[in-house]
Amino acid sequence: MLRFLGLFSEVKEDTLSQALSDSTEYAAFDIVSEHTISRYAEPLAQQARLDLGQQTEEYEAVLGPDRLKELSADFDATPVEEQPFYALQIAHLVAATSAKRMVAAEAVAHEAQQVARMTTAERSEFERLKAEEHLRKAKGKAQARKAQSQPGRKAKRRKRKH
Repeated sequence: MLRFLGLFSEVKEDTLSQALSDSTEYAAFDIVSEHTISRYAEPLAQQARLDLGQQTEEYEAVLGPDRLKELSADFDATPVEEQPFYALQIAHLVAATSAKRMVAAEAVAHEAQQVARMTTAERSEFERLKAEEHLRKAKGKAQARKAQSQPGRKAKRRKRKH
């Protein structure tokens, strides 16, 4: 933007844009008043509010009512000129969350199909291995929680051994 404004200046060698970009107190958007930006952004923000209002049920089904209330409150607290972008970010969050859930559901469905095709001996072996994996993961999580709650324990054990 500074280079564009420099085109209308009589100063040579881009000195104006260098001086403006080097100044720490100068913000390029002070050239246009906040009122002017808000006036042009208000219709876009109004449309974003309407879109959020129309999609409330779908968003609530994906994100849950508490998360949607939190995002709606943040949307209202966002400056008017940023609200259209915030609405797009919420829509992206909903789409990404839906995609993750869909992938997880497809994996469960695929596993169910595989289990349905197994014989009884294969199924019992599969259930045994699955239970062992679950116990291994639970034990690993318990050890991680214990290590986190006792951060100096491992270092003390090392000192005693040496």
